[in-house]
Amino acid sequence: MERDKKELLVLIVIIFLGLNYAFYEYYFIPKKISLESKKQSYKEKEKRLNYLKEQRKNIDVISKEIESLTKETEKLNSKINTPQLVYDFYNVCKNYNVKGENVSFTLPEETSEQMQTFLISLSVSGTSGNVESFIKDIEGSTNNKMNVKSVTLSSMESSEGGSSAEIVLYQYVNNR
Repeated sequence: MERDKKELLVLIVIIFLGLNYAFYEYYFIPKKISLESKKQSYKEKEKRLNYLKEQRKNIDVISKEIESLTKETEKLNSKINTPQLVYDFYNVCKNYNVKGENVSFTLPEETSEQMQTFLISLSVSGTSGNVESFIKDIEGSTNNKMNVKSVTLSSMESSEGGSSAEIVLYQYVNNR
């Protein structure tokens, strides 16, 4: 009888261990894996949310910057006729027989409450005499008030007597 009790006790222990193993293997581990994957998913979503919040702040800053630049551009477009300036410069280039290679404009800088400074860069090339004549007459080439900031004159190696010039002008515009 004692042997039967020991066998029954061993059988109960084996059944108990089997049930524990089955519970652990088929219920606890899948739940743990599911919980860990949900935890990982939560962390990724939290990171994404923080990233989107950061981007939203950036978007707000950039939209304010765009709004201010749009206002400045509208103000600039209403006061400066850039197509007319380009036409005037290339027309003067044609009159002096020089080749206008590049015209670029920059947004104005506030110099005072009443004036803005608008930077214009020109690149021209041609014979030395024509380029020098062009430079002398550039300030009076348009109906706008301009001052020459700098002139960089260089000779061209490819042709005799050829020169190129980089001219930077200030144009002043009333803010009113």
